[in-house]
Amino acid sequence: DLLCEGAILAGGRSSRMGADKALLPLDGVPLGLRVAGNMAGVLGRLFLVGGDPVRLRSLGLPVVPDVRGGRGPLSGIHAALRAARGDWCVVVACDLPFLPAAFFATLVGVTEAGPWDAVVPLVGGRRQTTAAAYAKSALPRLEEALEAERPRTVDLLSRWRVRYLTEGDLAGCGDPVGIFRNVNTPGDLEEARKHLEGEE
Repeated sequence: DLLCEGAILAGGRSSRMGADKALLPLDGVPLGLRVAGNMAGVLGRLFLVGGDPVRLRSLGLPVVPDVRGGRGPLSGIHAALRAARGDWCVVVACDLPFLPAAFFATLVGVTEAGPWDAVVPLVGGRRQTTAAAYAKSALPRLEEALEAERPRTVDLLSRWRVRYLTEGDLAGCGDPVGIFRNVNTPGDLEEARKHLEGEE
């Protein structure tokens, strides 16, 4: 059995940040590597999706290109599933540095418990589609949707067998809102630094 793999979304235009988010240091560690470090030990092979492979080389992880660029996170999810060698792939945006190992362990545990196409956290009324697990078996239907229209991830999920993780399901992973704190702007990065300092 191949372990569930981990894909870190490093593409996107980062227009609000004005810099390559995966390479931005948070407490001396690039965001992409901070996310990878949280996944390591729980997931098998880790790789980056999208972004500039030359610039991202310094992170020391394989980089898989977006095959269908321009479709936002769906492009990244599609590229991750194409590259995945196992039955499942956990896909996480590089700007979510506070998801702990316990969160990834919870995701993986649920993938083994039912015939799902995706396991997606539902926190604060929002589907966290860029911190979710996707079944490799869903790839053909994802490709059909990308061929036929310009779907949003949430529209696609409405046609899939999705197991939503509630805040109760995630209670053992820390504050459910805090762990999904993302780093989209320079202000967010400053807040994240203060958050880390407060934990020390």
